[in-house]
Amino acid sequence: MPVRITGAPADASAGTTGIDVFEVERGGDVTFHGPGQLVGYPILDLHAYKQDLHWYLRTLEQALIEALGVLGIPAERNPGFTGVWTRDKKIASIGIHVKQWVTWHGFALNVTTDLT
Repeated sequence: MPVRITGAPADASAGTTGIDVFEVERGGDVTFHGPGQLVGYPILDLHAYKQDLHWYLRTLEQALIEALGVLGIPAERNPGFTGVWTRDKKIASIGIHVKQWVTWHGFALNVTTDLT
């Protein structure tokens, strides 16, 4: 069943007839979750890496870019935005939360997702 997740209080219900909306504790905007997505929630203690959220976000993006590259899918960052794009379309969304430098939430990669 498709859902929309919002990381911040917002009018996330606009245009979502028939789709449940849930507010969760993470950064990011409204994100659609539905069939055809690969969702990953890495749980990492950033004390063992870097206590830097921007570094962590860019590292997640880079991991997705490299994984897509192995599959022959060109992917890149879009400066000023979090996530991964291919051919000017967003293919992966990222929304995280960190508590005591332990990460929660993660990414949603559109694999066969119908976004129409």
